[in-house]
Amino acid sequence: MPLEDILPRLKTINSGVSGISTAFDHDDIPQSIQTADLPAVMVYPTPSQINYSAAQQAHIEHIVLMDVYVAPRSRRPLREQLSDAVPYVDLFVTEYADAMRLNDLDSSTPETDEYIAQLQQYEIGELEFEGDKFYIGVRFTLQVHEHTHKTTGT
Repeated sequence: MPLEDILPRLKTINSGVSGISTAFDHDDIPQSIQTADLPAVMVYPTPSQINYSAAQQAHIEHIVLMDVYVAPRSRRPLREQLSDAVPYVDLFVTEYADAMRLNDLDSSTPETDEYIAQLQQYEIGELEFEGDKFYIGVRFTLQVHEHTHKTTGT
């Protein structure tokens, strides 16, 4: 299951989170966020670790940022705006606990391969989009552990 398959699976999980109106993956991130799409979640791959062994096993730790854009930054008191974002922490923690094994979402994944998604951290606050738009939301760091068979040189 290459990264281009993992990211759409995350989109599927994210679209099932209660309260999320729109989920995007790397292929459909919009130029701008429409109010009707909020709350919206987007996934962004980041630098990750790859380890091979002579036993023809590979362990890849994909690190993915997931930004949950709850509402445009407004003149309302910041504490009120942050309160709007707080419930999404538990909603995502619960959803990812239920969907931890990404293999379970794909019957074509070989039984010897394993894909485990784990939320590592979150941050509630102001999120920037496209350099000049600001939203209140939650940024999650998700780690997807991939254990798979890879042919290595001998």
